[in-house]
Amino acid sequence: MSVEDGSNDLLLLVEHTPTYTNGRRNRGAQAISEKEVERLQAVGATYVESLRGGEITFHGPGQLVAYPILDLKPIQLTVRCYVSHLEKAIIATCAEWGVKAMTTENTGVWINDHKKIAAIGVHVQRYITSHGLALNCNTNLDFFKEIIACGLVGKETTSLSQELSDPSIDVQKVIPTFLKGFGATFNRALVPLSETSPELEKMIQEFVNTGTASSIDDKRSDRL
Repeated sequence: MSVEDGSNDLLLLVEHTPTYTNGRRNRGAQAISEKEVERLQAVGATYVESLRGGEITFHGPGQLVAYPILDLKPIQLTVRCYVSHLEKAIIATCAEWGVKAMTTENTGVWINDHKKIAAIGVHVQRYITSHGLALNCNTNLDFFKEIIACGLVGKETTSLSQELSDPSIDVQKVIPTFLKGFGATFNRALVPLSETSPELEKMIQEFVNTGTASSIDDKRSDRL
């Protein structure tokens, strides 16, 4: 999705294959052991270290992952306010499904003090955002039992489908309500990228399919 205001802001929505990701707190000397990486891979997931904030979490089928690429300077948002906006967008999405969600002292969106339904981990450099949020729709929550998600001991992970006892609530069904909540929270009109920049959409899709940007020239890379 792109923003209908002449800016270069983008909102990428994806559904990952089973993947454990770790944040910048657990890189380098603080990284998990090779044995632990092998254990996580043995349950059927890949392991990736990233530059986002936070600690280890899981991404996989049944989870809506959103990567906003926004310039915070013209919309006058601090990083803390930006994270708060992401939380509000998720809460609005849950409300559309009849699930009352909330924030707590811990980052992310929760059903109560012990059950987390969405994780947030962002990176901001020169006002430009990357990484984003993950909302559990009908995710296989067993993957979370293999880790201490986000480094929070004694907490549980839930999903929209679990809260509503409806396994049919998948990512495709949740996307329209999320876009509504995101657009309203950030006061932005969202339109499909195919309508504003079909060339860029094709480039992004090629990157997703191939895992490489080798076919993109320098000028095009600047636009990404």
